[in-house]
Amino acid sequence: MIVSQKTTTGPSKSLPDHPFVLGANQLMKQHLALEASLQRLQDENNTALRELDALKKSLGRAKNKSEDAVGAKERLERELADADAAKERLQ
Repeated sequence: MIVSQKTTTGPSKSLPDHPFVLGANQLMKQHLALEASLQRLQDENNTALRELDALKKSLGRAKNKSEDAVGAKERLERELADADAAKERLQ
């Protein structure tokens, strides 16, 4: 008895239309989109860190200026007290 075998199992799909290839392409597109998003986030993070560093430096300078102003005020108050004392001695 001879059994005939089919050599084709139906219409063959071309490779680019194969579900595996389509899925791989979709994954690759998602991967590239995620890489681009990650790069943008890293750039934004670096920018934010630079801005924070600049704010810290600015705050440090403002703190130094305020300390200098407090010191100058205290010196002027002492000079005024000394001047008042000298004025009282002269009268």
